[in-house]
Amino acid sequence: MIQKIWKVEETPESRMFMKASGCCRLEEHGYVEEEYFFRGTANIYGEDGRGKAEILYADAPYTNRFVVRRPKENPSGRVVIEILNSSSYMDIDRFWVLTYRKLLRDRDTYIGITSKPVTMKSLKKFDHKRYQPLCWKNPRPSLFFKMDLGNFRGASEPETEDGLFWDMLTELAQKVREGADFLSPLSKTAGELWRPERVYLAGWSQSGSYMVTYTNYFAKARYERKEAPVFDGYFSAAPGPCVVPGLNQSEMADIYAGEAT
Repeated sequence: MIQKIWKVEETPESRMFMKASGCCRLEEHGYVEEEYFFRGTANIYGEDGRGKAEILYADAPYTNRFVVRRPKENPSGRVVIEILNSSSYMDIDRFWVLTYRKLLRDRDTYIGITSKPVTMKSLKKFDHKRYQPLCWKNPRPSLFFKMDLGNFRGASEPETEDGLFWDMLTELAQKVREGADFLSPLSKTAGELWRPERVYLAGWSQSGSYMVTYTNYFAKARYERKEAPVFDGYFSAAPGPCVVPGLNQSEMADIYAGEAT
């Protein structure tokens, strides 16, 4: 559960990683770009043997981040949440890079969420003081070596847990749907929350593969329970079957064990 969301201000000594304001001329288009941290707890899930997710460990604490690029006024009513790509061991907003001209033209709101703890190393190398609070600590002793963890060999650490991401993503999207201060345009009355009409999920390559796991286990489960969907649509671009993640990073060890035999 998300417990707190706060804006991380930029200063001459500290700026956000993955900044797009200058190269994309956001100010000229009437857009603002902001970075937020959010803190809470998330469950670690596993496959129950019947194609469904079950909780293996409840309420593990975390601190993560997301980036918002939104119109100052007159937003379209659409929000796109991108699962930031981590394949280069740093956050890459590939979907934004390919579509930002249309997003700006249509006055859509964009959110990019960090999707994997391996990128915290590059964030802290970029600005250790700014990103020091980020933490996805693994609350369970790891049973496997580093090279057996995660959907990319060597890209997951025993000290952190990739599987915390699913609850982070769902709960951030729910916050967006309910209305949030960090999305409210300047034209809104003070204290009034802006609520989008549609919320979409996007991901490219490895992040598109993340969407395969998310829809198969979490979106499908909501549908079967007749609950309202978290997302109104999905854009999974160029997903690769070889990098589809398990529900937690240790599940991939069984796949690697099969390769060895």
